[in-house]
Amino acid sequence: MRICIFGDAETPHVQRWCSALVEEGHKVLLLTLHVRECGGARVESLPGVGLGKLGYFLALRKARKLVVGFNPDIVHGHYLTGYGGLAARSAGDVPLVLSAWGSDVLKTLSATGPRTALIRRFVTPGLRKAASVTIETTALMDPLIRLGVPRVKIDVIPWGVDTELFSPETGAMSMPIDLRSGHGPVLLAIRSVKETYNTLAFLGAIARLRERHPELTAIILAGFRDSTYYERVIAKIRTERLGDNVIVVDKLLSAVELASIVVRSDAVVSIPAHDSLSVSVLEAAAAGRPLVLSHIPANLVLCESGVRAQFVGHSEEAIAAGILVAIGETARHEALENVKVVREKYSWGHSVVHMTALYERVLRDSKPAATSTLS
Repeated sequence: MRICIFGDAETPHVQRWCSALVEEGHKVLLLTLHVRECGGARVESLPGVGLGKLGYFLALRKARKLVVGFNPDIVHGHYLTGYGGLAARSAGDVPLVLSAWGSDVLKTLSATGPRTALIRRFVTPGLRKAASVTIETTALMDPLIRLGVPRVKIDVIPWGVDTELFSPETGAMSMPIDLRSGHGPVLLAIRSVKETYNTLAFLGAIARLRERHPELTAIILAGFRDSTYYERVIAKIRTERLGDNVIVVDKLLSAVELASIVVRSDAVVSIPAHDSLSVSVLEAAAAGRPLVLSHIPANLVLCESGVRAQFVGHSEEAIAAGILVAIGETARHEALENVKVVREKYSWGHSVVHMTALYERVLRDSKPAATSTLS
């Protein structure tokens, strides 16, 4: 198939989809505002960088021209309130698939006010036009239905995990960071440095835990970050005098580098206020690492699927208490049970097969039914 993908080339999710589809033998064109090599896909830049949502409108003319020139079988837009809307307006008569990522539905489109109304006008035509809207978890089902998407058009396809790379059997690989003392528990805040991921509350919990575990090491991944919130995080590290306990990784990590940190961590923490199904959480589960997760619908879906974790509120006290349980012997043994669950239900290979099958179904359904006459 010839597949045109609209998405951010700097995100691991888009990179993985492009690489996998190329490996399956498909011709892939990635249209993006941020150019980066993506696993053998042809990558074309679009104008509009740094202009927010307005940038997508400025990119429309070039995007339409590139789509026509590529002549794809399928157009697939990732993230409804950005590239998804642009893909819908650029696809023409080509069958369209859209993917909701989580915050586009749970935050941006669920807000109120004139800005949200404008964004909905940008997104809604695409939701009507799309042959399928994919989601990672059933936690996004009801919000999409409230936006007017018929249940029959929604397909649940989790973004799976490389269970060979993220595995208890992987062993300790070369670390991209220095863990300093090498003593005490290693606690990984595996999400980006943004307000929705509650990095400040995580740091507050670390300040509390340091009294009991003075040699603990907390790792914060800041390769993706909101600059204003990042400044607040750095300021809190200074005011709480956590410099000897906190390592801030301020670069984008490769999958191998991330895996090397995950397998060395004694607990992995993900405490967003709202979220879809987190691939990074699944990766930690696949590696058999104890999890501390916020008590939100997407994480509870994981619990229903058999993933074991400590589910906590968003206060510093609750997070600290959850981490204390997670680094205990019982939680370490329970976390190993997650490995089998992820391998059976959330492997990357299964995700690629399901997405390819979806493309084939959409392409088949888009063609006029053959007619026959009796003689």
